[in-house]
Amino acid sequence: MASVLIVDDEWGVRVTLREFLEEDHHEVHMAENAEGALRLMEKYDFDVILSDIILPQTSGMRLLKQIREISADIQVIMITGEPTVETAAEAVRSGAFDYISKPTSKEALKKVVANAAAIKTLKDENQGYREYLEEILEERTKALIEGEEKYRNFIENINVGIFRNSDGGKGKFIDVNPAIVKMFDFKNKEELFKINFAELFQNPDILMKLNAKMLRDGFLRGEEIQLKRKDGTPFIGSLSGVVVKDEKGDVKYFDGIIDDVTKRKRIEDDRIERQKLQAILEIAGTTCHELNQPFQVISGYSEFMLKHVSEDSPLWNPIRIIIEQVNIMAKITGKLGNITRYETRDYIGDIKIVDIDQNDKKD
Repeated sequence: MASVLIVDDEWGVRVTLREFLEEDHHEVHMAENAEGALRLMEKYDFDVILSDIILPQTSGMRLLKQIREISADIQVIMITGEPTVETAAEAVRSGAFDYISKPTSKEALKKVVANAAAIKTLKDENQGYREYLEEILEERTKALIEGEEKYRNFIENINVGIFRNSDGGKGKFIDVNPAIVKMFDFKNKEELFKINFAELFQNPDILMKLNAKMLRDGFLRGEEIQLKRKDGTPFIGSLSGVVVKDEKGDVKYFDGIIDDVTKRKRIEDDRIERQKLQAILEIAGTTCHELNQPFQVISGYSEFMLKHVSEDSPLWNPIRIIIEQVNIMAKITGKLGNITRYETRDYIGDIKIVDIDQNDKKD
């Protein structure tokens, strides 16, 4: 169950969406404009917000930016009656989780809200988990080095890479947990201790910049970096760390955590691409619908002319070809206009094309 806010200036739309979501036991609040939504956000901690793009006084996109200034974790779903590629791209750039078109089905609404709520829960858990780890690393480093067994077991068994390394661009690992060894595909800690930390970066110069930033601020948090395993296989890591200094203020070492976020980034990128493709297909479908009328006119007049022209006339074949080609075009636009599902196929290079015939196939 999630806490959901619906923002729409149409009373009927708000009530309908609320009834759909309350069937799944979500706690639902409603606002008719951005001002009302912001007031409710002062009272309640929402997991998901559904907002119409067109609102009185201010736009839904402006509200989205205001929500992002308040919280980066609330999952915002934009509602639009006229989906376009530009609208979808702007929503994604501004931090929207997804967008849905009016009118939307009950099943589609429930599914996208459930997905958004699941992501919000996962983010909350990950944030609490990360903050806890960073607190442990900063406040308990001395206790770990002195051999307090309960913390050592925690570090050894956790499924996130935790490390300590020396200062500088050529710094080496001083200590690592098993997750680091596994992440970079080394045999053991000793093998990892022989190399410089920079050798694990796809671009070693990045480490120098991160090192300078950490010395300046005293910490790093959630820096996405391009790393590589022992065999050169690339992956994306999220790096956080703190500087540990001695009593004189000199740097002793760095303590940090690395999380492999490659799969999560791929999922996010795929979701954005699907949103863009869906918007394009919806626009194509609308265009094809508008083309049906001129196709019918061309086909009708061609059929009429063919009935009044003899087969030995020089116009017979051109008119017949026009009819055949119009029918082919009408069939193609018909498929595009009725797409409910699709598949992409690889083409030359990295190009992918949409298989519109997939729409005719049954599960």
